[in-house]
Amino acid sequence: MKARPLVSALLAFLIMLTLFLSAFAETRLSFSSGGEIVGVFPLQDEYFGILGIENNTYTITILDESGHISCINTNIDSYDASYSCFGGSFYFYESLCEAHDAPFYFVSVSEFRFGEDLPRKKVINNAEFRGETPCAFDGNCYYITNVTKLNIYNSRMQPISECRLDSPCSRILARPDGGVYCLCSGNTVYVDEYGDMTELPFHTDELYIAGDKIFANGTFYDKYGHTVCDVHDPSNGAAAFGSTYIGVRNGRLTRVFDGTETEGFEISGDPFITCSTDTAVCFTQNDGFIEAVFFTPDDFKEKSSESPADTTNYPTDRMLIVEQGMTAHRLRTEKYPNAEFTKNGEPYSGKLGTGIIMTLENTDYIIIVKGDITGNGNINNSDLEAAENVLFGKLTLEGAYFTAADMNNDDIIDLKDVYRIYKITLKN
Repeated sequence: MKARPLVSALLAFLIMLTLFLSAFAETRLSFSSGGEIVGVFPLQDEYFGILGIENNTYTITILDESGHISCINTNIDSYDASYSCFGGSFYFYESLCEAHDAPFYFVSVSEFRFGEDLPRKKVINNAEFRGETPCAFDGNCYYITNVTKLNIYNSRMQPISECRLDSPCSRILARPDGGVYCLCSGNTVYVDEYGDMTELPFHTDELYIAGDKIFANGTFYDKYGHTVCDVHDPSNGAAAFGSTYIGVRNGRLTRVFDGTETEGFEISGDPFITCSTDTAVCFTQNDGFIEAVFFTPDDFKEKSSESPADTTNYPTDRMLIVEQGMTAHRLRTEKYPNAEFTKNGEPYSGKLGTGIIMTLENTDYIIIVKGDITGNGNINNSDLEAAENVLFGKLTLEGAYFTAADMNNDDIIDLKDVYRIYKITLKN
């Protein structure tokens, strides 16, 4: 009869030990690498793609935060092809082929399902491609001929326009909202779909897309190269969410918000960073393994002793419980095609978390993800700590956040709920 309190005390000790060992709230995955990392990219529905080279062949590793991982060998020779990634597809252009019609392949993840093969598909048979440099896509196709001529085709491979660059171009990167950056030997140029060029006020050999910003030389810039945040060390990529910037300083991941810098976890190895609409991921590679650390800007915030938000005005019949990992796009596709989503009053299209509002037929519903107490869509150590604070009277939860923490729906938050959240964090 005395075993039950002993078990409860042991569980409480294990939970608090886990919290002590994990001060920074993030989700970590470790897996065997598909060769040397070349680049990392955000895909659709919170997938991320890693492009690698193994045995002189391109590989693609696709993963999500839940730990689902799939590695694909494209059978495309890395010596004979350049690459681009846009809109959920990887494009490979065999630019060194001597044939008049250089093959152009793509591997699409738009309908990707874990465990299925993704065969490469030929896009172009008869276009006159003889490019010496990579192509890029923003829905249109951009490619170089004769070293300095930029050709622009639409998605049906019909010519739109062309322009002449001032110096040889070594790389092209597409912006998610249209247009490309050309990294030339003497300057860096932004070119829109009509061929209009804007020379950036800096030159770089490495440029990364970071949300709606660009990142080069350890500095964040806006679309046209104006400095917006200059505090980070150079790294392979960075993340930007509105006015929040995430990069690397002195070997640690850091966040800058309103000019204030917050230090995160230590990085071992050469970091590759990219981001989706609301989630960033940092990849490092060591001894044949890749570690992926997922995080959001909220993971850097100081812990609050107050309830995350006032959700008491939503009755039970307007609380919508969804599974962890559900996205706005997927919920629309599967159940509510006319739904609109907002977060903090702004339109939202990413992963759903507790507190996000869904509007359907002029009625607002509040989203709940069981175990997601912090509202970022991830169930991790920050949620475990919040539940523990409720247990010891340090935090009060109301409305949707109370419902998210009440894992067994018995209208109280106790050790049983904390333990269930703890078990989920172990799986994540």
